[in-house]
Amino acid sequence: MEEELIRFNHKLLQDVVILDGDYRQTAEYTGANSLFYFDPPYKPVNEGNSCTSYMPQDFGDEEQINLANFCKGIGETGAK
Repeated sequence: MEEELIRFNHKLLQDVVILDGDYRQTAEYTGANSLFYFDPPYKPVNEGNSCTSYMPQDFGDEEQINLANFCKGIGETGAK
């Protein structure tokens, strides 16, 4: 059963591009058949409570706004 599932998923993913990295590098893949999932660092609710330590650079308010604008732009192409 597990092997069948793996083979089935393998066939489904033949024409799929999966990227891990800076969201700006995904722009060339934008189109009506594109699905994007972004998981940016979250702004801490409390001082000292942060989920940003895995980022080598700061991802502050300006970057959040840039990502929101990027998402708006790719949405206008029909991407999801």
